[in-house]
Parts: sequence; structure tokens; C-alpha cells
Amino acid sequence: MQSSMRNILRLLLVVFLLSLIAAVSQAEPALSPPPVSDMNIVVDTLHGKVIEDAYRWLEDDKSPATRAWIAAQNEYTQAILESLPYQKEISKRLAELIKTDYVSTPHEKNNRFFMYKRAAEQDQYSIYVRDGLDGKDRLLIDPALIDPEMLSSVNIVDISNDGEILAYAIRRGGKDETSIKLLNISTGAELPDSFPEAVYFGFSMTGDKNGIYYAPREDNGSHIYYHQMGTPMSENKVVFGGEYGGESALGCQVSPNGRYLIITIYHGSAGSNEYFYRDLAGGDEIIPLTEGIEAFFEDRMAGNIMLLKTNWKAPNGRILAVDLQNPARENWREIIPENDAAMKGFSAVGGKIFVNYLENVVSKIKIFDLNGNNVGEIAFPSLGTVSDIYGDWESNNAFFNYSSYHIPATIFH
Repeated sequence: MQSSMRNILRLLLVVFLLSLIAAVSQAEPALSPPPVSDMNIVVDTLHGKVIEDAYRWLEDDKSPATRAWIAAQNEYTQAILESLPYQKEISKRLAELIKTDYVSTPHEKNNRFFMYKRAAEQDQYSIYVRDGLDGKDRLLIDPALIDPEMLSSVNIVDISNDGEILAYAIRRGGKDETSIKLLNISTGAELPDSFPEAVYFGFSMTGDKNGIYYAPREDNGSHIYYHQMGTPMSENKVVFGGEYGGESALGCQVSPNGRYLIITIYHGSAGSNEYFYRDLAGGDEIIPLTEGIEAFFEDRMAGNIMLLKTNWKAPNGRILAVDLQNPARENWREIIPENDAAMKGFSAVGGKIFVNYLENVVSKIKIFDLNGNNVGEIAFPSLGTVSDIYGDWESNNAFFNYSSYHIPATIFH
């Protein structure tokens, strides 16, 4: 949902909660207490620390006990909401505000622009493509045709560098797992290659479109696999993994220039990860990059240069440049140092680095070259919120989404 819509809904929520407080305070007799949530303590020992969890039983969302708990909570909540003055008026107004047209920030591949669109009367987003900036939007994937009951959604997973193949995921009933299919953009025909339901932490086509690297979550130690296009799934090969337990997740992505396979290992939810890579033009060796550093890294590629935003020795964030042709740690360069503003995100587009800072609760985007020289800043019409810059290192097109409390979400090119 657009950020301006979120701002409006926040304000309405405040009004709603104030009405709830007023209604509760004037209620005669006093409201009955909420349904009791049973405590069934489960004890875990993690890294030598004992952790008690009284509500682990609620994680089984299909158990009769959990379903009964949900039903009781819903019944209690609904009884309070229905007693509120102006409840119907508030619900009607919220419904009117939610029903708006939506267009996402586009992603470009070879002068084709891919985006999500949803008309005000529609429940789910569809995937569209536009051939050229001034072309007409063309519907590619309509979830209503996949699931007439509209219990499924679709999202873009990957796009080939030439803009000819779209990999899209189908999520049924809101569950975590998705299945992935491939579509020929020019013909509209589905390719025979399809991937079963799983939680995918990585899915990326090679530069020549001959294969796909993908990383499904596996309980006993995840792997990264390689699928040769046009071959059975049973012939897929393991590329990496297996030695990491179920608490770690593996991600993978082919660099935009098609040269490198970038591998990320996420260690639980503690905020640390590790990077490895493989030179697809130079054999099968998997090369460790940030192994052993307890910090969080996020990458963008600028040709053969990997740009790493990290909190390593920099709580507010800094950006390092690593030449993958000469990756030894002593050769890393800090090109954008930490400063007083929090570094929220960054992009590598059109030969420049765009850094999204949050300073005094206000978004600012500063522009740097590959040597870290500040070459400009994007000006905004008022205090507001801006997305990261979307685009490719080799492209001159960049997009971002901006909104404020009085300016609706707007896509800028």
C-alpha cells in the first residue's frame, strides 16, 4: 500500500482508538475481561541462555486450541467494535480510502518496464509490462485467471537481462510458500520449467538464460541448486550448502553483468550474514568474502565491483567497495563513510551510487560516484518519505516513490 495511504490510515486509526477509549470509558456496565490466553511454558537453551516461551502452542495455527483462541478473540473484539458510536461511518470511510488505483515503481530490463497495477475495484495486483517509456501498459499476469476465488496473489521474482523471460511467483491462500513459473514476454507463452511450492530465498537466471540458480528453504540444511533450462527438475545439481543447519537460510543471485553468482548466508534473525561468490567464467570455486565478520551486509553490483553497505564498525552504516577480481580484505575500500545520519538504503544506478539517509526523521538521498565523491542530492518539495532508487548500473533510467502527509505517493523518473 502506498505510504501516503498508510499515513491517512494512521490518522484514522488514532481517531478510531480515541473513539474506542471514549466508548469503553462510558460503557455501563464495565466490559467483561478478554478471553484468557493459556500459558504452556516451553523452555529452550540457546547459546547458554535459558529462554521461556509461554505461548509456543499458538504457533500451530491449525490446531483446535489455536482456532478456538482466535475465534474467542475475534468475538470479543467484534463485540467492542460494534458498540462504538460512528463505527459504521468510520468503516465506510476507511473502505472508500482503501479503494484507490495503485501502480508500483517500475523495474527496467532492456527498455522494458515491469510493474504491479491494481484498479480501485480489484482485490489483487496484476503484473504489467511497458515497452519503452512512452509505450502502452500490457497485462502479463492476472491472478484472477489463476484463481477465480481470488485467494492467490502473484509477484515478480526475476527478469532476464534482455527482458524476454519473466519469473513470477504464485502465493495461494497467503501462506509462506510460493510456486514459480516462467513466461515468455514476447509470445505470452509459459515455459515448461516450473518450480514447486517452497520458501525461496534466492532465484536468479543466468545472463545467457540457459540456467537458473535457486535456494529453497530446507529444514535440515538448505542448498543452492542449478537448473538447466528445459531439463527435468530431477537433474538439478547442488552448487552450495548442506553444512548449515535449519536456523540458517541461503540466498543467491547472479550479478547483473552475468559474471558472478553471489551467495548470502543469513544466520537466524540476529542481524548478521555472510557473503560468498563464484566467478561463473572461472570454474566451480566458491570464494568466501565476509566470512567470520559478525555484522550485516547488503550488496549492490557496479560491474565487477561489489558495493557493500554494512554496520561493521559503523552502527549508522557505511559503504565498502570490493573488486571481485582482487577480493582480499586488505584491498577493500571504504568509499562512503559513516556519518550522523542513519543510512537506510542505497542503489547503484546509471554509474552512480544513491544513498538514502534518514536525518531528523526526514528522508534525504545523496549521490556519489564510485570513488565516494559527493556529486549531488535529490531535492524534495517538502518533508516526506522516499523509497530507494530503482534501476540498473548500466541504465540511465532511475525511479523512486515519494510521498508526504499532504502529497500522495508519486513515482518520479
